[in-house]
Amino acid sequence: MQPGWGLAPYQARKLAFGIGIPAASANAAAAAMVALAKAYLAMDASLAEINPFILTKDGKVYALDAKITSTTTRSTGTRSCWTCATE
Repeated sequence: MQPGWGLAPYQARKLAFGIGIPAASANAAAAAMVALAKAYLAMDASLAEINPFILTKDGKVYALDAKITSTTTRSTGTRSCWTCATE
């Protein structure tokens, strides 16, 4: 991921295929990855991870656990990861 640019959807889809996500579920997986990258940048984080990232039998993808660590305090205060990822 290029600092300041984030994760492009095509990069996330390539990553999804690389970890074995089937084509029918790749866009959903990519959306979760892009959202995590947006939260990482918005929170000025030092770490962002999804582990485990699962695929159900019906083709849905879920992030069962996610972690974002930030070592800086931003002047705008604290925001939830969901808010950062959906802006």
